[in-house]
Amino acid sequence: MNAEPLQFSNALGRALAPLLLAIRSTGFFEASAFLPLMTFASVALFLVLYRRLHRNGFFEEGHRIVRYTLALGYFTQCFLVLNAGAVALKSMIVQELDYSEWHWYIPWVSPLHFYIASVATAHLCAIWRSDRAAIDNALCGYVQVGLLGGFYIAAHRLLTEPFEVTDVTTGVGATFMLIWFAVLNWDIVLRLCPRDSSGMSTSEELQFLPPN
Repeated sequence: MNAEPLQFSNALGRALAPLLLAIRSTGFFEASAFLPLMTFASVALFLVLYRRLHRNGFFEEGHRIVRYTLALGYFTQCFLVLNAGAVALKSMIVQELDYSEWHWYIPWVSPLHFYIASVATAHLCAIWRSDRAAIDNALCGYVQVGLLGGFYIAAHRLLTEPFEVTDVTTGVGATFMLIWFAVLNWDIVLRLCPRDSSGMSTSEELQFLPPN
């Protein structure tokens, strides 16, 4: 039996064809496979980050709601970096996409997901370091650019798509996106704010919010 002919969405996909075919042969690209696996991996990654946050004092100061809201945002970044990376690889194979015909944007689906994964990775690196060195400011600046793009997309969806409560792919999903990006952006703003004379860290700045 002849192997199924595959079409790759871009030049990188063709270059990585042996790797992509090996991954595809395991069934990993099926949503029922990679979603549970990547979710488990993202929980494990977040637990490592969670212990780091405890060590650097993140959970010792400030209002409990603030701390755990930001921590939830951090978990979404752990989830995003792994799942966006998986989708970036999956979408290099046209047959793995949910399109019955070719569209001009298909070659850009994979690079976009790689970019999303890179933004989430930069944010996790900034959270892990929790410092104010030049590299940390650069990481936060990179994340801020990505968040601005996210705000634009969410606002565009909210203004142009119907608002169906039972369909999260419409304006309802855009509303959740705006809230999510706002939480992540709050963390970035805290990290980019100049130190005062006491040289406080982000976790220490949270103590100025009402105590729990």
